[in-house]
Amino acid sequence: MDDLVNLNVGGCVYTTSRSTLTRYPRSMLAAMFSGELDPSVRDANGAYTIDGDGPIFRHVLNFLRRGKLNLPEDFKEWDLLTSEADFYQVGDLTDAVMAEKMRRVTPEDSSKSPKFEFVEIQIRNTIMDMMYIGSIETLGNLPVILAFLNTDAYYEGDVLDVVKQQGMIQHCSTSYTYYSEPVGDKRMLVFREIVEHGFELKAVLCDSDRNKEWTFARKV
Repeated sequence: MDDLVNLNVGGCVYTTSRSTLTRYPRSMLAAMFSGELDPSVRDANGAYTIDGDGPIFRHVLNFLRRGKLNLPEDFKEWDLLTSEADFYQVGDLTDAVMAEKMRRVTPEDSSKSPKFEFVEIQIRNTIMDMMYIGSIETLGNLPVILAFLNTDAYYEGDVLDVVKQQGMIQHCSTSYTYYSEPVGDKRMLVFREIVEHGFELKAVLCDSDRNKEWTFARKV
């Protein structure tokens, strides 16, 4: 699995290992280089050709290699990087870009552009993941979501403190079966609470395994 692979992304050539490209099993790159898809298109030098943004792919590849986002301090191409992360279906990178963009917003930037709060919900089989980016005041008014986040033993009931310090919180790999309500009922309770507090659905992603992801946002 660790053989080297040459990629031609938008005219930029990269060399990496197959294990790096398959690090996130649900990504498009993992499907291409684990045998699920046939990456048959090659350039004249034998490199696999991908119709993506060449320069921005280095940030995607670095994330695959290290599992964390490292961007230069003057980085500005947030929308382009988010678009490429979505194209390659690396959900963790999309989340990391969103969180880093929020962290870097300066008071000057804030006065020029609107602020947003986000709720992202992912459902994989019977498992629900959730990420919240926003204020503790808003989260305190979302009892269904707050109760869900508080089920994560990692935070030991200090969800609001975490949000106050970091401006965000992520809850991973919690089964819907924890709740007594049917799966559909619990999902609808979460969605209804979000919509009633002014959040709007901005994106829906669905893969071949019927896993789904919803992103809600509201301007504050």
